[in-house]
Amino acid sequence: MFSKRIEVNIPHKSIITFCILSLIIIFIGFYFYKTREEKYKSEIYSHLSYISKLKSDEIISWRSERLNDAVDIQKNQSLINDINEWFRNKDNLSVKSRIQNWINYLSSNTNYANVYLLNQHLDIVLSAKTDGYVDLRERKYLRQIFRSRKIEFTDLHRSSVNDRINMDLIIPLFYPKEKGNIIGQVLVTIDPEKVLFPLIKTWPSESRSAETLIVTPEDDSVLYLNELRGKKSTALRFKLPLTRVNVPAIQAALGYRGIFDGEDYRGVSVLSDISSVPGTKWVMITKVDRNEILAPLQTTILLI
Repeated sequence: MFSKRIEVNIPHKSIITFCILSLIIIFIGFYFYKTREEKYKSEIYSHLSYISKLKSDEIISWRSERLNDAVDIQKNQSLINDINEWFRNKDNLSVKSRIQNWINYLSSNTNYANVYLLNQHLDIVLSAKTDGYVDLRERKYLRQIFRSRKIEFTDLHRSSVNDRINMDLIIPLFYPKEKGNIIGQVLVTIDPEKVLFPLIKTWPSESRSAETLIVTPEDDSVLYLNELRGKKSTALRFKLPLTRVNVPAIQAALGYRGIFDGEDYRGVSVLSDISSVPGTKWVMITKVDRNEILAPLQTTILLI
């Protein structure tokens, strides 16, 4: 009788013991995995923050170089003397030739698409490329210069003439030097596709999903300023409504800065870092797909 009871109870106890041990092992394994995941995510966030800082510094440096070019132009008294002389006497061909040579030289800079010299009436009197133009947006800035008397660095915009993305550097020219009247303006058209956008786009390591993008708030939406990796023909065209609060770009437009775990414009789960670009209205987002980041931990979870 006693031996029969033992034979019945042993399998029952073994199953209970096995289940308890299995649950303990699964719990420990799950806890180990989650700990590893949080540590790995923390390292990725640090890496994204580092890249954001690196890119932001590069943009600041790029802008500073352009502004330094503008200051050098404004301080070039020999050039301004020539411009003032030519405005007074358009028959002076030698002076005109010197000015044109200077314009052509400046336009040879990789960043610049065209260079214009405008008179007090905002008429284009000389340019590096004969097919140049100044659209309504640029004329608005040019008129403002007469009041502000300061160098103007315009934001990214699409031209109303050829739909190309431009930025402009506008430099008022004073004669006599500094406190004199504005005798004209130099407008330098910047092509962001040549240096700025590639600078933003490049990533320091190989990745199938990593991406850096810049955005800016626009009314009740956020506007993507550079071309997106996951969508074509999106620069200064693609917007998302502010209601999609789980998207890093929307958080950027709402004022959030720092690390953020959400979904990007494709609806894909991403880890991201959001930071402002000093001196601009831009917000930078560095992001990478969550699946790519956590792929190395898939082996661990399979073993568990």
